[in-house]
Amino acid sequence: MFSMVFLSGCAAQVKYKFDKDMFVSPEPKHYAVVIDAFADNRPEREKEGKFYGKDGYAVINDKMFKKDIPLQVSQMLAEHLTKAKVFDSVKVVNVSDDLEVKPEEMTQLKDAGYSLVVIGKLNCFYGYYSDEVSASVSALLFGAVGAITEALMNPKTVGGKVEYGDVKIIDLVKGTVAWSGNVEHDFEKKEKFYDTPIGYVLKALKETNNNFSKQLSESNL
Repeated sequence: MFSMVFLSGCAAQVKYKFDKDMFVSPEPKHYAVVIDAFADNRPEREKEGKFYGKDGYAVINDKMFKKDIPLQVSQMLAEHLTKAKVFDSVKVVNVSDDLEVKPEEMTQLKDAGYSLVVIGKLNCFYGYYSDEVSASVSALLFGAVGAITEALMNPKTVGGKVEYGDVKIIDLVKGTVAWSGNVEHDFEKKEKFYDTPIGYVLKALKETNNNFSKQLSESNL
């Protein structure tokens, strides 16, 4: 498996490649949309790479990525919604978390040409695999046969999860919440030939954004 990791120096970016299987809206909604940089609502243990029930696993932590993961996640969501043709345009702009009770700020955004604002929290962002002897180590010690034998005999448990919580889409024209809810994707499975923990969290992120694109496309916004 080839990792979807994009590197900048020694730290990874929160970014993935789009593929032909991604959801694309058959009929874009004609709105200019603002996404607020998501608030970071992840537990401190998660940011440090300590997950309950995953002791001894190879896991991600914030030091593996460029700074400000929630901002990068928000930017990736904006790019995904644009590629999926859900809206006419999508841009990340800092707005107040309590925008609903700030009519002046809503008016400023509306006057700037925007119709909807997406506000939310990043509740989960992690990826992992079980830390048995790796196929790559077996390859170094025993060659290709060793790597294949190790992969077949000891497949790793791999997984990832991304969750957006308390998501609200505010209609700037009406001044009301037009959509609300949580969006997430998580998975855990066995793989004989595996990716990196970073690759798995990016896979979960891509599926989360894909699910969100479908929901918004099918909504009555």
